[in-house]
Amino acid sequence: MEKIRDLRLERTCLSSSEPLLIDPAATRLGIRPALNGKRLVLYLPRLAGGGAERLYLNLAPLFVQAGMRVSFLLDLASGELADSVPPSVNVEVIHAPRLRHAFTSLIAVFRRNPPDILLSSISMNSVAVLAAKALAGGSARTIVMQHNTLSRETALGGMFRALPLMMRMLLRRADAIAAVSTGVAADLARCSGVPLSSIGVIPNGVITENFEERLSAECNHPWLRHKTGPVFLGVGRLTTQKDFRTLIKAFAAVRRQRDVRLIILGEGATRPDLLELARSLHVEDSVDLPGYVANPLGYMRSADALVMSSVYEGFGLVLAEALACGTQVVSTDCEHGPADILGGGQFGRLVPVGDWEQMAKGMAAALDAPFPAEMLQARGREFTIAACADHYLRLFEEVLSQPARRTFPRRMHG
Repeated sequence: MEKIRDLRLERTCLSSSEPLLIDPAATRLGIRPALNGKRLVLYLPRLAGGGAERLYLNLAPLFVQAGMRVSFLLDLASGELADSVPPSVNVEVIHAPRLRHAFTSLIAVFRRNPPDILLSSISMNSVAVLAAKALAGGSARTIVMQHNTLSRETALGGMFRALPLMMRMLLRRADAIAAVSTGVAADLARCSGVPLSSIGVIPNGVITENFEERLSAECNHPWLRHKTGPVFLGVGRLTTQKDFRTLIKAFAAVRRQRDVRLIILGEGATRPDLLELARSLHVEDSVDLPGYVANPLGYMRSADALVMSSVYEGFGLVLAEALACGTQVVSTDCEHGPADILGGGQFGRLVPVGDWEQMAKGMAAALDAPFPAEMLQARGREFTIAACADHYLRLFEEVLSQPARRTFPRRMHG
C-alpha cells in the first residue's frame, strides 16, 4: 500500500489551497466549478472488503474528475482493499487501533488542516467525527452517510448500545445527513430523533465504467471452470449479520435432492463455525470458502444463482451486481435494501430471514424456473456508479453553498 501517508510524521499533508489544474480532456468527464480544488476526506476505519469501502473506492475517481482533491482517512492501514486505491487519490492513516485513539487525531485534522468536506460512513466513526468537530470548531463541513440500520447495529452490544444516545446528542451537528435507502433513513430518524425530512437518500451504485472488463475476467475456481452441476454463490464478510449458517443449512437440504455445490466468498470471524457446520451436515466436500476475492463478477457470471442470507442490510450491493451479470438471485427479505432492488420479487426470490427451509425452496426454484437473464441484466444495470456520484456531488455543492452549521440541514432532494 505505497500511497499511505503517515499522519504521525506529517500532519500538514494536502495543505495546498491552490485549485486543481484542469486537463481540458477532463472537462468532458464532469468538472464542477463549485467543487474545483475543494478537499474531500472520506473517513473509514480501514479499507476492508465491505460494500461501503468498495463503493467509495469506485466513487473517488469520479469525485476527482469533478475537480476535487480526494483523500481516504483511515484508522488503520489494513484491509482486503488496501491495494485498490486509485492513483489519483491520497491515503492518510492515523494509526488508531481503537476509536478512542482516533479522537485526538480527528481534532488535529479539523484544527490544523481542515478539509472542505469530511464524509463519514460508519456509525461509530461518525460519532467520533461529530464530537471532534464540535470541540475543534472551524469551517470544515461534515457529512454523515448511513449505510446500515442503526437499530440493528445497536443490537450488537458493547459500545454499540450507546449509539442512539450519541446520535441524539451529536447528529444534528452534521452539515448534512443521508442514507442508502428510505428504510435506513427512517430507522435513523427513529433512533436519533433527527426529523426524517432532514435525511437525504442516495442509493448505492455498483455498475462502473469498467464493468464489462471486470465481468469478462476469468474465474479460476474449478467448480465453475469445469461445472458438473449447479453452483450456488454467497458473497460477503463472514459475520453474524450475513448469516451464512442459514445458507449452509438451506444448501444441505438442496444437496440431499440434487448434485449441487456452494462457494462463499469472504473472510471473517465466523469462518471456523461455518466450516464446522458444513462438516456436521456432511456437505464439507460440496462447500468451499476460498476467502476474499477482489473482483467477484466472474464468480457471479458463472454461478447458477447468488444467494444472500443476511439478517439485515442497508442496501445489498451484491444483489445489484449479480442481477447485472444476468444471474439468478435468492435473498432474505431483510431490512432494508433487497426488496427494493428485487422489485418486491419481480427480479429475484425473497425468503424470510433465518428460514433455511424456505431458502432451500427458493434456491431450488431458481434452478427450475429461472427469470430471463436479459430482464435481470437490465434491472441490475440501473444502479450505476455515475448516477450515485452525481447525487453525492450535488450534495457537496449544496453543503458548500451554505455556512458550516450545527443545526439540522435542509433536506437534500434528488
